Amino acid sequence: MDALTNGVTIKVGNNTYHSFTDFGLAIGNNNYIEEPSYETNYVPVPGRDGFLDLSEAIAGRVIYKNRKISIEFGGIDNEMSWDGVISNLRNLFHGKVVQLTFDNDPNWFWRGRAEINDFDRFRNLGTFKFEIPQAEPFKYSVPTGLTNLSATNTWKSITLPVTALPVNPKFVVSGLADGATMRIRYLPGTTTYISIENGTTRYPSMWLTETITVGYRTSTGTGTLSFVYENASL
Repeated sequence: MDALTNGVTIKVGNNTYHSFTDFGLAIGNNNYIEEPSYETNYVPVPGRDGFLDLSEAIAGRVIYKNRKISIEFGGIDNEMSWDGVISNLRNLFHGKVVQLTFDNDPNWFWRGRAEINDFDRFRNLGTFKFEIPQAEPFKYSVPTGLTNLSATNTWKSITLPVTALPVNPKFVVSGLADGATMRIRYLPGTTTYISIENGTTRYPSMWLTETITVGYRTSTGTGTLSFVYENASL
């Protein structure tokens, strides 16, 4: 899609804005997302040709670093209004954690803390950079998963596909009687349980490098579980 017609949806807190629809701003660059970089650890070994690559020795996988997003915005407004326009944008976004969804990639969003930099104006034309200096290395899908799963005190399970990428899980529990909990077991072969009461609970990302079965049951009575997660992609 041509950069001048591509826009971006910006979500901050519970509020959502579109760069062109709400602010009349056009994106002036195509290369707004930095390429992913990763950690390496090469060790010299006496008597060995080349280096020993220990980059995946600790985690057992590639470790990706944060990446920079830098959008060059431009727009037309009354030349006497631009200082107020930029102040308004700073009040909305500067220093805050945002989610960015580009029009040409509508099923994914990027996340990080935003900055507004390098404002300049020539007559009615104002330009500036909307940046996330330390965006998370992955983009995430619009949340998906299984919702309104009936639960009893007998184990049931959900099987997640192997993607070799992480998902960010969220468990939403409802309908439990007072004092009852939902027991979750989601690591392969584990006998460790997580007990959740009514409400929403998030957990650190799971890497789907192997088939993972999420088991769930109530401590007593019945309840409802929604297991929602964000897929990740480079």
